[in-house]
Amino acid sequence: MKVTLRTMNNKQKGKGYYYFDLFNGYELNDEGKRKAIRNKEFLGIFKYLNPKGIKEREHNKQSKNQAEAKYLQKQNDLFYSSNNLPKTYRASESFFKFWDKFIENKSITKKSLDSYSSCKKLLIKYKGDKIIIGQIDYSYCNNFLNFLKKHQKSNGENLSSSSINSYFKKLNEVLKELVKEQIINKNPCSEIKLPKIIHKEREFLNDSELKLLIKTKCRNESVKKFYLISCFTGLRHSDVVRLKWKNLIFEDTEGIRQYYLSFIIKKTGKPNKIPINNDALYILGERKGDDDLIVSGLKYSANNNNILREWSLLSGIKKIITPHTARHTFATRYLTQTNDIYGLQNLIGHKELKTTQVYMHLVDDKLKKNVNSLNSLIE
Repeated sequence: MKVTLRTMNNKQKGKGYYYFDLFNGYELNDEGKRKAIRNKEFLGIFKYLNPKGIKEREHNKQSKNQAEAKYLQKQNDLFYSSNNLPKTYRASESFFKFWDKFIENKSITKKSLDSYSSCKKLLIKYKGDKIIIGQIDYSYCNNFLNFLKKHQKSNGENLSSSSINSYFKKLNEVLKELVKEQIINKNPCSEIKLPKIIHKEREFLNDSELKLLIKTKCRNESVKKFYLISCFTGLRHSDVVRLKWKNLIFEDTEGIRQYYLSFIIKKTGKPNKIPINNDALYILGERKGDDDLIVSGLKYSANNNNILREWSLLSGIKKIITPHTARHTFATRYLTQTNDIYGLQNLIGHKELKTTQVYMHLVDDKLKKNVNSLNSLIE
């Protein structure tokens, strides 16, 4: 492959855009003639075709320097790649510039993107933002793990074991990419053992507690409605807040009449269609216009947890309830009454069954009763 630095001029905009002209040899066209194989790789750098004033001339000078620096790096990369040589010369580059480029080229969900962003902030808090790739060694990684174990969130709580695990894995993914690109020879994270994830006890409400909540007034009816919808459907806050009346559909198939909620799961971007029972339908309330929100005036706020806590205390429930408690409540009620783990996976929108299986321990007492209630065959 041969690379040439060129500009594509747009006279209407008065700008020239730098790009790499990548020559990959020749191929024969339909007429049997040689045709050059070329690709363009734009650099996101432009120059003014007719610079006016000092600022535009200075901009052109800086743009040219940036483009030529990238051109030199591209040539080096091609040389080392074509000769299968390690690109250790790049170890002097900024680690976080590489991090940003890695994220930019990776197809990930918004949640994962936020996690990478949070991890980067913690890394900068740990050792600053002037770190070069060559400084990322075993000591840097191991001490970062210790930093995570001691780090406190804004509320004074330590990071959970699952958060520590998640953040460290993000660093590991970036380092694995550095190895793939032959910029470093070995991943310094590979010999570091992560602590085991300690799963917190999942709180949930029983039927009698649910009845108490339904009867008790809440100072924010939107929060109450959201919470009960989640209890009877298993939907996340991010999905309930976006539900419109057009998402509630009715079908009559061969005499079987059923209401469904049909929507796109925000977390995964996948469509979901779940049947709902009469309890859920009652909580939804009176139908309004198709484009009206089912729960109006509902916004994500840390204060919502305080409202839920106050509401539960008024009802006489001593448990601390959160939006997650509602999903746990639905999952527990469904599993207890059906023992259908696969159905639950579809209803609450989990990609993998192992994620749903964490709810199985919540129904242990019910399983014990079921086993002990089996007819005795041995005298």
